[in-house]
Amino acid sequence: MIEDIGRKPVRVSEAWKIIDGYVYMNSYRKVIFSRKQAQMWELLDGNHTIQEIYDELREFDKDEIDTFIEECYNVGFVEMLEEEEWEI
Repeated sequence: MIEDIGRKPVRVSEAWKIIDGYVYMNSYRKVIFSRKQAQMWELLDGNHTIQEIYDELREFDKDEIDTFIEECYNVGFVEMLEEEEWEI
């Protein structure tokens, strides 16, 4: 579980699109997020804290959200901002 739920995950690139509910990445052509992952991905805009993402996606398991965010962070798809650090 992510410890600092006040941080704001933000996508590093805006070169992606949603087709039929799936996210396709422009730079990483073999990366396709499922419909469920796409819902999480849309909220990684730097304007939502992790707690707000939990609240928005109440039907999702928190561990599933944490895993997705952590994996995106580990491969460099997102950065983690402090709550008041940047205006996006």
